Amino acid sequence: MTTERTAQPTLNGIDIDSLNATLAAVGEQPELGASTFRADCRWIDSRRVATSIDAFAAAGGDHRRRNSHELRTDLPEALGGTDQGPSPLEVALSSLGSCVTTTLVVHAAAKGIALRSVNVTLSGDLDLQGFLNLADVRAGYQRLKLEIALDADLSAAEAARFVESGLRFSPVLDLFRHGTEVETSAATIRQTGPQAV
Repeated sequence: MTTERTAQPTLNGIDIDSLNATLAAVGEQPELGASTFRADCRWIDSRRVATSIDAFAAAGGDHRRRNSHELRTDLPEALGGTDQGPSPLEVALSSLGSCVTTTLVVHAAAKGIALRSVNVTLSGDLDLQGFLNLADVRAGYQRLKLEIALDADLSAAEAARFVESGLRFSPVLDLFRHGTEVETSAATIRQTGPQAV
């Protein structure tokens, strides 16, 4: 006797039909997986920077967001900033935590696991002597700690296996774990009139 499986429209807020269609399309045409994301960072003053996020390339085409996004960073007053935004290091933690969370939610939906909540808490240790060029140490994080709490109908062992398998697919975690080649270029721009605000 065979039973018909009824498709669930959404799981964990993920449209299952759309997810399956994406998996099938990229599986059949791997070139659709090639993506490019962009960020344009502009110095405001002191230690404040505005980052604009809009256009990206994915699924075989170039796209503009319905709403462009702007993120402003600063440093805490104790580090010479004006505390008008999170520091770039804190944004890096936020990027990692939100990517891990999203990855787990999507992979849970793909596996049919209903999640009631996911909470990722992060901390990172670094030595400011690297950034300040006072000692020969790394300028960036020397170690990170992620604590992941799931509320789902899984045993502790099942949850640990799910998290371990899901973390393999987090793009930002991959960035931290394996590093990424960074190509740089620099140019001098001379402004002839008053500086735009």
